[in-house]
Amino acid sequence: MLRALFSRLMGGRPSPAPAKSVSEIDTGRLDAVAPERVAAPAEQGAQSAQSFLCREVVLDGDQGVAGYEFQLRRGAGSRLLAQSRRVQHLQNEVLVRNLVQHAVHKMLGPRVTFVPVIDSFAASPVLRQMPPHGVVIVLQQGTGEKPDGTELLDQVRELRQAGFCVALEECFDAPYFGQLAPTVDYFVVDVAARNPVSLRMLMAGLAKINPEATTVAKGVSGPEDFEVVRKLGFKRFQGPFVTRREDWKTNTLAPDGLRVCELLNRLRRDADTEDLANIIRLDPLLSFRMLRYLNSAAFGLQKKSASVKDALLMMGRSQLYRWLTLLLFHTGNSREGASALMETALLRGRFMELAGRGLASPALREGLFVTGLFSMLDLVLKVPLTEVLRQVQLAEEIPAALLHNEGIYAPYVELALASESFDQERIAAAAAACGLDAEAVNRCQAEALHWAQQVETYPGNHAAGAAPTMGSRR
Repeated sequence: MLRALFSRLMGGRPSPAPAKSVSEIDTGRLDAVAPERVAAPAEQGAQSAQSFLCREVVLDGDQGVAGYEFQLRRGAGSRLLAQSRRVQHLQNEVLVRNLVQHAVHKMLGPRVTFVPVIDSFAASPVLRQMPPHGVVIVLQQGTGEKPDGTELLDQVRELRQAGFCVALEECFDAPYFGQLAPTVDYFVVDVAARNPVSLRMLMAGLAKINPEATTVAKGVSGPEDFEVVRKLGFKRFQGPFVTRREDWKTNTLAPDGLRVCELLNRLRRDADTEDLANIIRLDPLLSFRMLRYLNSAAFGLQKKSASVKDALLMMGRSQLYRWLTLLLFHTGNSREGASALMETALLRGRFMELAGRGLASPALREGLFVTGLFSMLDLVLKVPLTEVLRQVQLAEEIPAALLHNEGIYAPYVELALASESFDQERIAAAAAACGLDAEAVNRCQAEALHWAQQVETYPGNHAAGAAPTMGSRR
């Protein structure tokens, strides 16, 4: 494949390349892949209503969130490659209609929306229904006869003139690659299928043909792989490397984390305000964070608080519990990728809370948000989740769900995990267990994305390690 690519890059004629199967990365419970049954054209309306949107985060070189890729399934999966272009067009149309219906691109603020479609779908009028700002149309090779290169080039130019960005994903052997490559904004490369030597050659060739394009490494499986592809010059990254769990059995919570846990425990025991204030005063940084948070413009107080005790009274216990839970993400040694994990945790917690609107008790709904946050804490703190949960006295439903997959919260945890995968059947089963249909799940996803962006963009949220504000929860 690389010989054919460089022959094309250097102006020669490529030799025919055998069809290759695309392997899926098995990330266990967090990333199961099983595409859904494809509907016939007559079922198009029903299929649109029954399709679950899935997302994968796209990170920058500092492991901050640059955007999200949305799919109905893993687009390069071998079962998808075996399907006809007509079926692929139907799936692409369903994806775009879902994104438009829920205005997902508007929910992301400055984030970029990556929309993978097959090459011939570039001509579809449905694609032009999306507002172009911040949207990247990712062209993948479809099966069967390839589209005419000249016509496809005209369509790409039209999309870019309309304001879209355009990416080529693994199209290096396509007959139109030489025509399109100098004009696109991104190249998406499956790094899991290549070794570092071949990736270095590929990056050199892509830089020669289009030095302005941003390169995206897809399928980055671990922190070591991330460092390799970053050094090779990739600028955007996808894959399970940020949320990969390792053996942290010997690690323990840092002192500042233990202090936050103590405060959470005393809150649950309904300790008096003076007792809580005394603990906070022992930690100057914690006191500073609290006063800065409360006196920020986001909190909206007309009179600034000058003491920890006054801050506690103004904040209220429910808001304090949420703030302390979020503050756990900023204790100990901050790890690379912490901001992405924080955003994912916020999304998961808010999504679970929205999905649990049908629960009768407000306290149970509140617990769903905390459960979502705690499900990511071990990744940030690099401490076993059992150790984190041992230090905090939580409602029994939370550890039951996170450690044993039991209790009233367990179906919502499963739904959140499934929604971060590309497994339609798994999401459908989890949604049914929560009494939700695809429309409700997609709506919860869109609302959670919008809420998380509001939280993340409050001025001063992350400066000096401050915990994000919660914003409006209505």
